[in-house]
Amino acid sequence: MDVDSGFGVCLVAPADPRARAFTIDLADDYLGVIGGIVGGNVDTIVLDDGLSLWFREDARSAGLPRNVSATLLAGDQIHGDAVVTAFDIDDVGSLALSAAQVESLSGLLDPRP
Repeated sequence: MDVDSGFGVCLVAPADPRARAFTIDLADDYLGVIGGIVGGNVDTIVLDDGLSLWFREDARSAGLPRNVSATLLAGDQIHGDAVVTAFDIDDVGSLALSAAQVESLSGLLDPRP
């Protein structure tokens, strides 16, 4: 998986178990981009390992399918497509995942060979 050094490389975890995780570059309007990916208003969970998981806040009540990979990552039920970014408490504007984070997450979010 190629990782560019753009504004903010993130990883998309599709809810469809047949789809593979993929990276995109976020623009300055990252909330708009993430909202477009998840299909609605965005909510986020800050994870312990310097990551944030973004998802549609009403995905469960909207009847979207459970996202198995994102649920495993979050330790909580996540429905619909999700986006994983970095989270740096000292630099809140920095959402870019490192190449090592992308590689590690890709194996977790897409365990197929």
